[in-house]
Amino acid sequence: MNIAERYNLSFKLNRKYHQIARKFAQQQETVAKVKKVYLNTLAVCTVREFIEELSFDTVLANSYSWDAVVRCFEDVADIVVSGIGRVECLSITEDTDFVTVPKEVRSGRIAYVVVQFPEVLNEVQLLGFYPCPSKQINTTEIKIDDLQPMENLVDLLFELELETETEVVTETIISWSIFDKIQGELDRIQKKVSTEIDRVVEESAWILADYKLSAEGTRAIISKDPNQPRNLNQEQLNQKYLKLPLTIAGRNYELTIKCLDLDLNKWKFELRSTEGTIPIGFKFRLLDENGNGFPNNEREATEEGLKTLTFSQVELEQGEGIIWEIEPIPDNYQREIICF
Repeated sequence: MNIAERYNLSFKLNRKYHQIARKFAQQQETVAKVKKVYLNTLAVCTVREFIEELSFDTVLANSYSWDAVVRCFEDVADIVVSGIGRVECLSITEDTDFVTVPKEVRSGRIAYVVVQFPEVLNEVQLLGFYPCPSKQINTTEIKIDDLQPMENLVDLLFELELETETEVVTETIISWSIFDKIQGELDRIQKKVSTEIDRVVEESAWILADYKLSAEGTRAIISKDPNQPRNLNQEQLNQKYLKLPLTIAGRNYELTIKCLDLDLNKWKFELRSTEGTIPIGFKFRLLDENGNGFPNNEREATEEGLKTLTFSQVELEQGEGIIWEIEPIPDNYQREIICF
């Protein structure tokens, strides 16, 4: 049985949570850190939602997970519950018998909540929590079977609230000399972000054509030529696109995404055969970031001689995500959310 079925407490991941996660992840230096911070942030947003539904106040501004400096150097996903203490979120992406507790979070936490993510990040399962009222955990791993139901977390929080009327959350004090060193390291990381984004895209097989991630975490057009003006005209926009080579049933295709109007955030999605025509029965569809369909979201090859399946004009909201699917399934297909 899937361990997520033990308590079946699931939460939808809304667009706002993804936008925050993208913003924080973009500040990281490596691919592994990008993925870790993205999941940690989604976990924190979800568990915070659950805690506040229990009528307890939280203060993200005092949480290490909301500190840009700490996020870069430590694996943290904590939530400060006002007057009570810190709750740490531990993320997993597959069924397992245990979860590892990072070294930097083995003290100062009153509980550890285990959050399981599915393949598509449209919802999460809260598997349960491990109480630690002493704020010092004596193990490096927590067994899934030792978790208590999330419904019992309210009892722990209430008991700790009664023990002390106010608990001062100690913040990390950094001397100015150390801060200057850290700030210098952060500046170096920020300069490296554009190059790292290119590498991440290449690893996912996309060919990048002058696209980078903007500071807000959405795709924006920025020329690689420093002498080219930032305000691109429509003719220049037409030359900017993302292209993904595909192999389907032994034949070669290309999926392209082209900007039509940057101000209105309008895009063209096209599946093209590079070896002739598209066989009858092929389907090309778009889904929202939660994996749901929307009106007129599918194109099908219903006659011979077609060379392309096209969504000629898709208008998106800033920061919105799109998932693409093709039938038959392309070789090495991995479902992904592309953000605009």
